[in-house]
Amino acid sequence: MLEWSAAELLIMATVCAVMGMTSLALAMEVHWQQVQTASRVHHPWRWRVAGAIWLMASLYLCLQADRPSMAVLV
Repeated sequence: MLEWSAAELLIMATVCAVMGMTSLALAMEVHWQQVQTASRVHHPWRWRVAGAIWLMASLYLCLQADRPSMAVLV
């Protein structure tokens, strides 16, 4: 299996956190209206689930990069 450095893991965790927060923002009707180009049906629960998964992935990567007390802060 590949060995990732702590810096690489934290960069991936940052990307996952940004994706998670973006997904949670798109779950809100106001933000959805700002980005939609066609009249698509809005499924906010899908965006919330995706956001939660991305944020859990970010936490997992932070836990892999550092000890738990520091990972939670990051």
